[in-house]
Amino acid sequence: MEERIPEEAVPEQDYMIDVSYEMEQVELAMQSATEEGHFLGRQWLFQGRDLRSEVRLSSPERPLDVHTYLRGNNRQSFAHNRHPFVAALHLLREADGGSAVYISAPFLTDTYFVDELCHYAKPIEDGGRSLQVHLLLGPATYNETVISRFIGTSQVRFESVSRLRLRRYGIDTAVQNSAYMHTKVLISTAGTMIGSYNYTFASRFRHREDGIVIENEPMADRYRERFRDVWNVSTVYTPLRPPDEPEDEYSKEPGFVPEAKRAKYS
Repeated sequence: MEERIPEEAVPEQDYMIDVSYEMEQVELAMQSATEEGHFLGRQWLFQGRDLRSEVRLSSPERPLDVHTYLRGNNRQSFAHNRHPFVAALHLLREADGGSAVYISAPFLTDTYFVDELCHYAKPIEDGGRSLQVHLLLGPATYNETVISRFIGTSQVRFESVSRLRLRRYGIDTAVQNSAYMHTKVLISTAGTMIGSYNYTFASRFRHREDGIVIENEPMADRYRERFRDVWNVSTVYTPLRPPDEPEDEYSKEPGFVPEAKRAKYS
């Protein structure tokens, strides 16, 4: 008779995310050419050979459905005017300067989205929107790994990520059942997006994802209240500080903030 292995001794398998694929994409992203005001390149968001036309959300209509169903010849989703990634950037770009943004997602492995969050959290005078980004993640350790990889040894990136209010919530171990906030929602003063979209490379390129963008109405207020309830019992995530390095080594990075301004906005 086959011996039954106790349930708690069986390592939990994460069927929600392909970690090896995500980490491979992270490394490719870290090698990408940079763009002014950003740490990473943004070529995916542009159409045409001249790379001058950034894809934007298609319509002011609300509610507006967004999705990743359009596919290119490589069977991957591309940047189109109803893609959830494009919609998320719209809600960040059009948010009132200095306002609060609330984002909940179990997984954050798309370093391009980390870059966009850092950009819009920058002071307005430095080309950002001074947004107060509240980001509530699941407990998976690779969220932390990806953010740390994005920072690397760069003081400037560290300080940019430090502007984000990062927290994690839930349990995800081999000996305990997973329990975390599974809602994928982004709330800004420009509107609210809710749906199936995680901020992962697989969600952006491979998966079939759906979502909806709505105005900030009573329904959006209820999502904000639920977010705050979980936020208040979540754990603060503080990225590791990079090693001290000569400041001039990073002074040419996109998004560099002079020391005097950095002290003011840290």
